[in-house]
Amino acid sequence: MSLLRCALALVTVIAVAASAPAAGAQSAPKVPKVKTRIAKVQINTSGYVETRVLRDTTSDCFPGERWIQTNRYDFSTGGFVNISMKRITGDGFDPIVTSPFSKRVGSATVAGKISEYKTTNYCTGEQAKNTPAPTCSSTSGKTSISMQEGVVPKADDEDLTPLTQTPLMLAIQRTGGGRDADGCIGPGASQVTGEDTEKAVVTTSMAPSVALNIPSGLSVIKVFNIRPGQRFRRSVIVSGPCSSVALRTVSGAGGSPSPGNLNADGDCFLTGKITYTITPRPKPKG
Repeated sequence: MSLLRCALALVTVIAVAASAPAAGAQSAPKVPKVKTRIAKVQINTSGYVETRVLRDTTSDCFPGERWIQTNRYDFSTGGFVNISMKRITGDGFDPIVTSPFSKRVGSATVAGKISEYKTTNYCTGEQAKNTPAPTCSSTSGKTSISMQEGVVPKADDEDLTPLTQTPLMLAIQRTGGGRDADGCIGPGASQVTGEDTEKAVVTTSMAPSVALNIPSGLSVIKVFNIRPGQRFRRSVIVSGPCSSVALRTVSGAGGSPSPGNLNADGDCFLTGKITYTITPRPKPKG
């Protein structure tokens, strides 16, 4: 009987030793809990962005040229287009919002032109050769849109949940068509000011896939909690010198941007207006 007890004790010791972690071994890391939520909405948008640049080297009795270069980008989805957004939350990382670009819909037109061309030259003697105005071009394609995550504003109250304040940006890009002609390329905004403009980009779509990125005036939580039958309409008013363009997002149709003035050589002014409506995607019948 004593031999049997010894054998059982040995087996117990071996089992305990096998179940104990080896010296220096680390326990397996816990897999973070990840939650994914999908928002299926529809967006209808249209608008334009326009830049005007003054070239003026004219002078009394001296060779020079003057003209205004205008580049304009007009776009429309032509109706509501489906957008899907995914929000991923979990332990150990900040919430993530992703949204692929929609299918190609509607229209997108880019046009450049030269106006008010005139020249000056010597008052007497042999005339110098003036520089001709640049040649501009026009092109067209389709429109594709997406909702992108903006920059979370810094809250004074640490207890506030950042996700409730995360702004959404509306990204609009032209697909198809060509590029602006060399010598007549539409400039964009060097700096953008206004609320939620840290990631804003204002452009006349000098080439396909160069996206216009503007604040939507809506937060992530507001869009993900949108109810059936509910809709939001926003307008973004764009106005200012190309060196510092101001964006203002308002509810409803909004007003018209200030056209600005061009007074001296190199002056550049940018205007635009973008309107959009967002609503939940209708549930399929059946």
